[in-house]
Amino acid sequence: MSIRESWIKELPSEIKFWEDWLGKRKSLAVAKYYHELINVDLIKKIITDIEEPVKILDVGPGVSSFLSYIDFGKKIELYSIDALADEYTKLCQNIDRIDIPIQCEAEYMDILWPDGFFDFIHIRNSLDHCFDPIMILQKALLLLKKTGTLYLGHVPNVKRCSGYTGLHFWDIDAIDGQLTIDGQPVGLDCEIKLLPRRNILVEFLLNK
Repeated sequence: MSIRESWIKELPSEIKFWEDWLGKRKSLAVAKYYHELINVDLIKKIITDIEEPVKILDVGPGVSSFLSYIDFGKKIELYSIDALADEYTKLCQNIDRIDIPIQCEAEYMDILWPDGFFDFIHIRNSLDHCFDPIMILQKALLLLKKTGTLYLGHVPNVKRCSGYTGLHFWDIDAIDGQLTIDGQPVGLDCEIKLLPRRNILVEFLLNK
């Protein structure tokens, strides 16, 4: 079985996760847990000098981009994609959402926008959920402007920590200051900066 076939097989587990998480919620604005995981101060600092509107892409946010509930003090054009967006729309029929993700596997995000379209791309707790993380990083860098920034924030070694179950296919971590996937350094032609460990996330900034 290929990685993509295994990935497809596990998609129902992710739908079930969000179904349980949504529960009886009528709005996502009270999702304080996700607000705490978003590095708001960092994003504000990155976009401070960017001309409005700031174009932001959130990759794999789940039922909605929680960036849409945060005031960044600037005019934002927020886009989001998720491989299960259509399924989440079914789950959220009675839930108010500011942001509704576009149905798209992240590996093919470049079919939706031209190169150099975004100022900031946000990938948090989703790179491990895909079937080709290197392809996603390459596509994200293509979609960034020359002065743009790609943010990664992930629970370190989540595949191992989750017992190799569900839609956790890759261990994202840092070894000797380098971004690694399943213990192997990621060879990308860009500047990769490891940020201080925050909460339970290992965070990186990637710049062209």
